[in-house]
Amino acid sequence: MYPGMHIKPCGRKDCVVTVARLLPQTDLKIDIKSTIELDLFINKSKHNINATGSYSDLEVALMWGFTTTKSLRSHFGLILKQENSWVIDKQSRKCLLFHHMGTTIGVQIAVGCEACVRSRVRNVYGSEVPQPRITFHDYGRSSAAVGRFMGDTALGRNVKYQYNSKYARGEQFYDWQTTNCLRLVFDLLFYLVLNKQLAEEFTIRTTGDGRWAELFLTLLTEYPAFENSMENMWKEINRYDELTKVAALLDKQYHLSSALKLKESCVCL
Repeated sequence: MYPGMHIKPCGRKDCVVTVARLLPQTDLKIDIKSTIELDLFINKSKHNINATGSYSDLEVALMWGFTTTKSLRSHFGLILKQENSWVIDKQSRKCLLFHHMGTTIGVQIAVGCEACVRSRVRNVYGSEVPQPRITFHDYGRSSAAVGRFMGDTALGRNVKYQYNSKYARGEQFYDWQTTNCLRLVFDLLFYLVLNKQLAEEFTIRTTGDGRWAELFLTLLTEYPAFENSMENMWKEINRYDELTKVAALLDKQYHLSSALKLKESCVCL
């Protein structure tokens, strides 16, 4: 039995409330109101987002499956499960979902119950993938202000970047001045968990030039739980034969195998 094959949505037809499409050409302005509230102005349409609790539990959802012609499809989403609720335009739900839907839809932000946002990720390809699988990976808890991960350098920059499908060529997931579902998820995670300076090192100043292993070791000393989450997710993905390509792409993007070798050889551990 694959994980997450039988997610049962709550049955409420309007459970998932989605903010409009966020594409590179979108006129997006982000107005931070407080640590728990902001307004998104999307092509002059205003959307208010706020949290009613003090923290969120972080979960990376990885969907995968095969089309009827046996082509592999995969998709990453980030789910923030609030202590109390997330609210979009006065619609209150338990979870906030971020995922990148490609060139025609772009970045989507939605609120819903846990089962419904998980189902949204699992069924992202619709009938194209008739038997989707999904796994969920725990990334701890965050009390970061909404402006940290939904500001111009995190969410805003991903919206403005062009979508990249370098993963289709088997090289790595994305080029550095582009974005896709994986880039969005991990950029937001870095700002949710790490201090601002280190988050910027991972997302802005590092360009895949081999410094990832060095930064990975920084995580060991400053954010060991987060490093452990990254390591555990990668190892879990490697357990599935269908995800061999995804695991290899993750390694090429973030140099995980090199970083883990440094970890094993570090005399201070």
